[in-house]
Amino acid sequence: MKTIFTYYVNILWILNALLLVTATFGYVSWFAPLAILIYTFVVLRVKTNIFKYECRNAEPHPC
Repeated sequence: MKTIFTYYVNILWILNALLLVTATFGYVSWFAPLAILIYTFVVLRVKTNIFKYECRNAEPHPC
């Protein structure tokens, strides 16, 4: 349940970031795709770290 919740929070965070970038720099700006890549990379790193942390602390160790 917790992982699903964090997943949706990450999606909302990406959408908010995209809206912010779009509003600030304009949709056709060269900065928008760069920011999208950066935000995606950061969120994926955070997600994998959360997954590893939960995996390590699980009682029957899945990994």
